[in-house]
Amino acid sequence: MKRVFVVLLAWLVMGAFMLAGCQKKESGWQELVVGVGRDTVDPNGGMWESRGLVFETLVSLDQQGEPLPLLAKKWLVSADGKEYTFFLRENVQFHDGSRFDARSLKENVDRLRSVWGKYPLAKVEIIGDYSVRFCLTRPYPLFLWHLSQIKDGMIVSPGALKGASGSDVVVAAPVGTGPYRLKEHVGGQSWTMEANEGYWQGDVGIKRIKYFVIPDAHSRVMALESGQIQITGISPLSRIAAGDMQLIEKNKGLVLKHVPSYVVRPLAFNTKKGIMTDPLLREALVKAVNRADIDTVLKPGGTTLATPVSPVSPYYLKDLENDGNRRHDLAEAKELLKRAGWENKGGNVLQKAGKPLQVELIYSQTEPEMAQIASIIQQQLKAVGVEMKISQIESGALFTALAKGEYDIIAAPGIGSSSLDFSMDYHSQGKYSVAADRELDKMLEAFDGAVSIEQQKTIGRQIQEKILKDNLVLLFINKYRSFAHVAGLQGFEPALEEEVNLMRHIWKARLAGESRG
Repeated sequence: MKRVFVVLLAWLVMGAFMLAGCQKKESGWQELVVGVGRDTVDPNGGMWESRGLVFETLVSLDQQGEPLPLLAKKWLVSADGKEYTFFLRENVQFHDGSRFDARSLKENVDRLRSVWGKYPLAKVEIIGDYSVRFCLTRPYPLFLWHLSQIKDGMIVSPGALKGASGSDVVVAAPVGTGPYRLKEHVGGQSWTMEANEGYWQGDVGIKRIKYFVIPDAHSRVMALESGQIQITGISPLSRIAAGDMQLIEKNKGLVLKHVPSYVVRPLAFNTKKGIMTDPLLREALVKAVNRADIDTVLKPGGTTLATPVSPVSPYYLKDLENDGNRRHDLAEAKELLKRAGWENKGGNVLQKAGKPLQVELIYSQTEPEMAQIASIIQQQLKAVGVEMKISQIESGALFTALAKGEYDIIAAPGIGSSSLDFSMDYHSQGKYSVAADRELDKMLEAFDGAVSIEQQKTIGRQIQEKILKDNLVLLFINKYRSFAHVAGLQGFEPALEEEVNLMRHIWKARLAGESRG
């Protein structure tokens, strides 16, 4: 009944929006309507799904993951890897008319600590009106890669930074150098981005982008099929369920694309406290899960992995995929449970010290296939005497549970994997880490402090082998970035840098046919 209400509500709101749009037709405008799952615009100036349209970075990445010039037209790296000198583009303005130059960049670095404070920066020196030197305390081989991501390197107009130097500085308004600016925001319903007509890279093809909130995943696909929206699946909050992909593929007026993703989402055990601290129990559950059954749910939009790293990552190790330690084996799973002290006292659930073997898996409502996946795992674990409860919770509650360690098994978001950062997911001091192991911490710290990519790869193998050996994770899921749009959207290249900013290069695209009013 609750699902029906959500769907009806989404369609009523959508209908109201489309009716209002038809009352005023603006010829000459090209408008792209995007279906999203949630309002991610903060009235105080922050945003999520659209920040890649507003803010830009010093560098971007090509489709092979190599750094490309953006706001920096070139750069030099010192032999010891501790100094990066950037030569900035001239004649670039922020949306408020202020100039992008060495001083505005340095002010971002000095004040916006939520972005730049994560780097091992000793100082930033202005060496010319349009040249800046970043001096690091240690080598940081992935510095350029991280700077290509909006969340890790976005540059904001100094006028939009509020707070005294040294205090908590926030982005008070979405003012960047990008191809779009925020035009209108209707809380909980929609927001509109309007082209920056003075954009430094040239003409912005699609003049207006309207994001419309449709919470239900299937309703978004129905809206796409009916022509009420023109693109969906652009972020983790607007995923397309695997079951709906077949509907899209059958529609000749729609295009469904699957592009690689660095993100690996672990279904992780709580190794910090509770029942899952027992390594024998974790190993048994890993052996009890049959990945082939789960792959049938994920296809064609994803797959399970036997490693913590996506195949598109430079740290991927194919030989770990063939490691027999994570092979499905019910007999061995039962033997491991017996060794862990769990016995069959009659009935379907094993017991130890008079207590039944019960665990809980929690996941976020933003993952449309997870209900099916959880149900499959539930049945697979039942076959070896484990009773698993399944709980779907709001995404904010999931992050809270992850931070507090209040779970047995959790469908973690895989935050760090999107930026090749093992520490965010596995270092004991990480806010959303799923691990607590000092030996692993030391490996992660050595990885972060490596002097070259080659050295990082060597340490990366050790990290992955330990994660697998200790069975910190029940299942690794690599979801492709699957999105769908109308065939009339032409020339759209999804961005590699970040999953959430997939539409970062939409300004280069064109929308064929008559524009919407």
